[in-house]
Amino acid sequence: GDYFYNGGAERYLLDLGDICAELGSELVVFQYGHYPWMRRYKNIDIISLSRCGVRSEGWLLRCAREFNHIFYQQVQGRTALNIYSAFYEVWPLAATPNIGISHGVSWDSPDCDYENAVEFWLMNQRHIEGAKACEDLVSVDTNSANWLQTVDFSLSQRIKVIPNYVDLSVFKPKEDYLQNRDKIVILYPRQLYAARGLYLVLEIMDDILGKYPEVEFHFVGRGGGQDIDQVIDKQKTWAER
Repeated sequence: GDYFYNGGAERYLLDLGDICAELGSELVVFQYGHYPWMRRYKNIDIISLSRCGVRSEGWLLRCAREFNHIFYQQVQGRTALNIYSAFYEVWPLAATPNIGISHGVSWDSPDCDYENAVEFWLMNQRHIEGAKACEDLVSVDTNSANWLQTVDFSLSQRIKVIPNYVDLSVFKPKEDYLQNRDKIVILYPRQLYAARGLYLVLEIMDDILGKYPEVEFHFVGRGGGQDIDQVIDKQKTWAER
């Protein structure tokens, strides 16, 4: 309820809010929380699902079940459409009608280290059964369908791919962008953490800056304290570059 994390999924939600407004419908966002609260952002109500001391602590399955049940009790039979972002939040109780959104395979982390098939199932049950519980599935890429195809071929065929988008009238290169300049800027425009390639960039920065004196790195985004500290360390080493 205090910190607005403006990542890709959040931008996606805000755009859905604009679409709902054009259709004459109201979008209400429910999310995890440490305590009951409500905020308003750009004419959208943002409501914490925390009830009776339930807190969002890590990504524990117990936590996911609790918030899923609270959401189901809040909306079932009261809403025109329930959009689950991400799609596996539909598990284990699916409010209807619903659409599940996949913003990419976020669970292919270094934690993927399974001793056997049973352990694989316990770790991925939420993703597989969640996808099956969605009446419609939309993904920003084909990777989600490829992953699901390995466990349920017919399920992967249900996914509608709507790629991430950009307003080319706003985000476009300058007309003279190919002309040589005294300075070259390498831009990192996204969340500052490992899954978005932050440490790949930090690993090669010293070599590039040492070899090419005309280069600067610009980091534009937010991140956790430990990640930001790594960027600050580089800033101390290379100053204004």
